[in-house]
Amino acid sequence: MQAFINDRTEHVNHLIIPALERGDVVLLDRYFYSTIAYQGSRGMDHASVRAEMETRFPIPDAVFILDVDPALSIHRISNSRGEVPNQFEEHSSLAEARRIFNSISMSEGIIRIDGMMSIGAVHQQIVEAFIDGPLKAKRCAKSYGCDDPGHCTFRLNDSCEWLKLRGALSSAHTVPA
Repeated sequence: MQAFINDRTEHVNHLIIPALERGDVVLLDRYFYSTIAYQGSRGMDHASVRAEMETRFPIPDAVFILDVDPALSIHRISNSRGEVPNQFEEHSSLAEARRIFNSISMSEGIIRIDGMMSIGAVHQQIVEAFIDGPLKAKRCAKSYGCDDPGHCTFRLNDSCEWLKLRGALSSAHTVPA
């Protein structure tokens, strides 16, 4: 586990924290919870790994777990990527990682997406959930939200950062189903 923690430490200190300090949005395909789930799938106590992660690294503002049956995952690795599954991609390891991810997502309010849907459907669900969830929470100027456009000064004077981002993301990231 120490090698993974060292890798995370370097990544966080050199890339993530500087980006967050600049006010950038940081998107990662694997980070906090994947370390917990995959180390847990290799026999580590995932509660201990989680405690270590929570004391050392920023907890993500938004997390999407794409839930896929391990058999389909292996099929996609082999056929779509044309690769031989690695030691983390064996059926038993993936099944245990999935169990840990799902136990985390059930208790944390993490957004779980059915990864067995089409790429377009998965993408659309992620974009919509991101825009109307964590992005709105971070970028909306009003602490209580701005769902009433007729009474939002920021919307009326065209200075709503969230609404501008919502419009740009919604139109730029439409993927056919």
